[in-house]
Amino acid sequence: MTVDADDCVSQNLAKFVQQHPDSNGWFINKGYKYQEGNNYIYIKRSNFYKMCGTCNIIRYDLNDLPETAEYNRGYGYYRYYIDHAKVRDILKNKGKSIKSLPFPGAVYILATGENLFENSKRLRFSIFNRKLLNQSLRDEFGLYNLQRSKQIYQLSEF
Repeated sequence: MTVDADDCVSQNLAKFVQQHPDSNGWFINKGYKYQEGNNYIYIKRSNFYKMCGTCNIIRYDLNDLPETAEYNRGYGYYRYYIDHAKVRDILKNKGKSIKSLPFPGAVYILATGENLFENSKRLRFSIFNRKLLNQSLRDEFGLYNLQRSKQIYQLSEF
């Protein structure tokens, strides 16, 4: 599984994958969107895998990895699954389908300066998909205030 630096994954993923050793893998269809400092988190009920790079869990031998660790977008764009939204269909066409993960598997953290999908000045959320960010969700996804942690780290340098 490729995980972007601005995303968090569910603490339940490893156990779930371990319980299904014969599976080809999963794509995350349902996940969360979150902007740091917000008291709410937003559920993306479908197509999460189209907006977030942290979305595919693939059995290792199904990864079409290069022999050398060289990034060549022109040659390897589809071959190495860089286009995360197409991985599900690529594997299906190879007869190695992956399933939808049966629970929200990741949080896409917005407005970090690293996001390509969302422009932080135009974040739009539906109130119907909004949920109070509670301690249970913070614990499951390891969500904590990065600005606060940065301040504590800077203070500890003295």
